Amino acid sequence: MSDGEHGGSRESGSTGDRPALREVADLLLLTAAACETPTAALRLAASRSGRQVTDRLTDLLGTLVRARFSGTPASRLGAAGLTAVIQHEVRTPLTAIQGYAELLADTAGPLPERQLDAIRRNARRLTRTVDHLLCSIGGPAGTVARRRAVDLTALTAACVGRRRERDAMIVQFPPAPVRVHAVHRELACAVDNLIDNAVTHTAPHTPITVTLTTDVTLSVRDAGPGIPLAERRHLATAFYRGPEARAQERPGLGLGLMLADRIATAHGGRLRLDTAPERGTVATLHLPPAGN
Repeated sequence: MSDGEHGGSRESGSTGDRPALREVADLLLLTAAACETPTAALRLAASRSGRQVTDRLTDLLGTLVRARFSGTPASRLGAAGLTAVIQHEVRTPLTAIQGYAELLADTAGPLPERQLDAIRRNARRLTRTVDHLLCSIGGPAGTVARRRAVDLTALTAACVGRRRERDAMIVQFPPAPVRVHAVHRELACAVDNLIDNAVTHTAPHTPITVTLTTDVTLSVRDAGPGIPLAERRHLATAFYRGPEARAQERPGLGLGLMLADRIATAHGGRLRLDTAPERGTVATLHLPPAGN
């Protein structure tokens, strides 16, 4: 990362983690099913077994993340601090989903569209949260054997499309597809995180501009408050959240820019941040083209 220090976290993703990761995936399918089949999924969420799913998902993620970041700068938070962050970011959307679930269980008819939208929005937030956590505790990023030709234009468009609630997203793409050689899931995680960071720090109805150029440069420009100088050196530290983010209880794990930086570096690229107080932030991802 051009503006900030690189995190020195060790890699994990050992075979011992795989059963737990598989269970996380299974539990996530249950809890986030409300995105597609709200009635059936919400009846599960309202039940005792649904609450047990929530508890198990939170406990598993906490165990995996604490193991992954033991002995790294993130571990300064301590086990209790990491657990609190995870519980907040996993339980907050799940609590909203379960609240509507109990309402549904007590009524004869379907929920109004406004309430279904809230369910879907919280389920998407949960899905992104867990995906970012799994990305952070996975094995080494950018493994060459797993790289494939990726249409970065289509990938970025899909990431933007998942922010349907934003009514001020400006997209600037070249006419022809821009291709890179990358691990698709990791690159999607990086782009998602850059967009999420902009959305989190920008007021509603304020433009966010996503620009992709033919030289494989992707930039996300927001109109947020910018990153204070004192916080920039912490940007590559997992789970770091600045005083303002904590005070305003903004959603987020403090993983986004760290993950994007790690993924960019592993793919032979780099992440640059240009920021100034009250002038917003531009996060620019530079990657080598597919032929390199």
